Amino acid sequence: MRQTLTAVVIAAVLSTAAAAQGPTVAAAQSALGRCTYDTCALRIEPGLFNRRIYAGRVSIPVSMGLTGDGLVSAVERVPQALAEAQKGSTSTIVSLVGLVITSVAFAYVFQSAFDVNGENTNNAGAFTAFAVGTAAGVTSAVQRKNAERHFARAVWLYNRELSR
Repeated sequence: MRQTLTAVVIAAVLSTAAAAQGPTVAAAQSALGRCTYDTCALRIEPGLFNRRIYAGRVSIPVSMGLTGDGLVSAVERVPQALAEAQKGSTSTIVSLVGLVITSVAFAYVFQSAFDVNGENTNNAGAFTAFAVGTAAGVTSAVQRKNAERHFARAVWLYNRELSR
């Protein structure tokens, strides 16, 4: 049961990563020609489970990537923006790891709680899994907010360097 749930969680994360692929910021910028604020300024819009990046006045969609790698490559020519984007990427990775740990821990707790055969009576193990899952969930949520803050700063720093 636990192995099946773990496989489902991992498959969901990987499918999200595959769905996040799309045009890169660099491709969008090269298609636009000379970079000015009007043609290359970036903005991030939140989605249901992810965020999207758009470039320029014409809103060319570009790939953010699962961990924000698309934004890291887009802002690499501005050192301060690059540092913020890398912090956001790291926070996103920590958030995803926390989410997986939370899912696996709660799957263990629910499997223990609803064991119909009564064979699994390890209440201490279930309590430990619940505590670890809760801590990982809180950490995941905090890291997600940190990532959003770092990504917003990276976009602002990048846009600040563009000519008007």
